[in-house]
Amino acid sequence: MKRLLIIPILHGGEEMGSLSEAFGEIAESLIGSDERRQLQQAIAELWSRIESFSTSVLAHADPDRLLLYQDGLPVGGRRGEEILRDGARKGIRNHILLLTLIDRGARLMATEDAELLRKEYHLDRDLISRFDPDSYDETLRTIAEETKKLTDERDRAIGREIAATLSDGEIGLLYIGAAHEVQRYLPSDITWKTYRRGEEEALLEWLSGRD
Repeated sequence: MKRLLIIPILHGGEEMGSLSEAFGEIAESLIGSDERRQLQQAIAELWSRIESFSTSVLAHADPDRLLLYQDGLPVGGRRGEEILRDGARKGIRNHILLLTLIDRGARLMATEDAELLRKEYHLDRDLISRFDPDSYDETLRTIAEETKKLTDERDRAIGREIAATLSDGEIGLLYIGAAHEVQRYLPSDITWKTYRRGEEEALLEWLSGRD
């Protein structure tokens, strides 16, 4: 059996790279500093739960049969690990977690299409350059359809990559933004579930094959 656990994530500002500061300023202008701090706290708490669960997986599954798929990562292996190490130095908890799992025997896989990621970067940069608090809703509506289409294309590409690399008897962990729907593009021979708070024990049983 091929198992895939989809782990919905929320990105922190540090993961936006060169756009991080600009996105932070936009967020603060739209929701205020207090609500932004609350959002940052909620993201931190989510990552604490994901970290705890992910390390628990190692006690229920053979790390040598564990494949890691990561939102925004177009390469795996050593090249992918270099990207993770760079992110870890910046304090990106997602990258720190993956490196911990890799150190325990899990394998990092190429996940995304690089050209689609470049398109998303340019779309984000366009949104920032056109930001105006008085017309933000209109600007957002203008690019919403393009964003939706691009997300769908990324999901298709991720689904193809997983289908091509996940083998029978292996377990995939997909760390992916909560807005994605990769499951729509998975082949029927991959059994998948989504991580949800409160379902950890049942998911660990499923991953161990004892469900």
